[in-house]
Amino acid sequence: MSYLRKSSTTPASSAWTNGPFPVREDTQQLLISQDLSSSGTPGSFTVWDYRSDGPVGYHPDTGYAQDGDPALLGTFAITLADGKAIACRPALEFLRALAAQHSPERSEATTWVPADSVRSAVRLFATEKPSFYSTWVGLEQHTNAMQTNRAVCCFYALTGQFDSRGSNVLFASTPTNPIKGRQLLPRAKTALRLGLVEHPLGPRLTRAWCKLPWCIALSSPGVPIR
Repeated sequence: MSYLRKSSTTPASSAWTNGPFPVREDTQQLLISQDLSSSGTPGSFTVWDYRSDGPVGYHPDTGYAQDGDPALLGTFAITLADGKAIACRPALEFLRALAAQHSPERSEATTWVPADSVRSAVRLFATEKPSFYSTWVGLEQHTNAMQTNRAVCCFYALTGQFDSRGSNVLFASTPTNPIKGRQLLPRAKTALRLGLVEHPLGPRLTRAWCKLPWCIALSSPGVPIR
């Protein structure tokens, strides 16, 4: 996290993640536009903008309401529609606080990877640009693969290398119609996906948690899975 400075944000973190979205200290929920005004646009969020020194709206379909410098770190007092002032911190600030609890020395005890090797790898990846991130066999062949991959993706974005020349670039593609038909699956059937309740942060709209069919087959023989 030391690669971020309060005076300048990492573009990828502001453009591609919810890192700048403030989290309310009182409810632990993301601050939305309707918290600040009863006429706020549904589905819109709010960020703290250094340039205007105040909140600025953000909508997934249209982006930021104005050009600015979204805060990624810090604590800010924001006045709600009812006049109540609350403290908010960007989501990335919460992530930084969580990551600070896991030093390389602590991870060494769990992973057996020397702390010095972790620091060397981090500095190499963050300073030798551009870097390309590709993963599957190895990193994603474990029960905690999804969270590990997310952590690496966050680190990759924080170093400002996503969608930059020589890194993982998003190229324009020919518009096509979706052919998988996921939208045709009734909500009642979607709710039956294995692992949806146990793992709500997983890919609940795309597939079941792959380990569960084997667990059910071993622990509950005779239970139909389809």
